[in-house]
Amino acid sequence: MKTNRWAKTIGIALCVLGTLALLAKLPPQNTVSGSVNGREVIGQSASFTSSAHLASQTESATLQLGAQTAHVTADTVKLPGNRTIQIPIGTRQIKLFETRNDIRVVFSPSGVQ
Repeated sequence: MKTNRWAKTIGIALCVLGTLALLAKLPPQNTVSGSVNGREVIGQSASFTSSAHLASQTESATLQLGAQTAHVTADTVKLPGNRTIQIPIGTRQIKLFETRNDIRVVFSPSGVQ
């Protein structure tokens, strides 16, 4: 009887370890990308359980990162709460990151990560 109990315990432990190993291999977040007016637009969700969607056209893009939505045009980034950020001259890449209650924006010239 004691042997059977140990076998069950070891089996459960192996299942837990296998599940943890599988979860560790999942990507930490979801990423989407597109372009607006020659600029690369990248959106990144906060975690793999949060969604990331990008609807892109030539002149604008709408990003849905979790429950937050941002709209990127040729000159501006419109964020939740009716906030608008002007895109600096020379920007080639716009990264939007979902945070707990907002979206963080990072502007980069071409070739800079």
